[in-house]
Amino acid sequence: MSWPINPKLRASVGAVYIQQPVKDKNRGFGIQLDEMIGVGTGINYKLDSGNDFDLNLNVVDTGSAPIDTGDGGGSGRVVGEHEDHYAILMDFSYNWR
Repeated sequence: MSWPINPKLRASVGAVYIQQPVKDKNRGFGIQLDEMIGVGTGINYKLDSGNDFDLNLNVVDTGSAPIDTGDGGGSGRVVGEHEDHYAILMDFSYNWR
């Protein structure tokens, strides 16, 4: 969602939800993805040349992604989850018109 602040500047906010691609019981070291939830905000600024640029900041919770490999016979069992599962993403784009 975005709205104008003045003729050259627009502000925006957004949110995202991504469902986990693998159920907890099927998760292993090769596929550690969990559900993700994020929010972000940004600005778009128009230059006198007609070009513009975007600057955005997003915070994403990538989920704890619990892993339980179960009884692996002789290889043992691994159980755990990620403790630091947050990411801060900043992006900048320049658009030539």
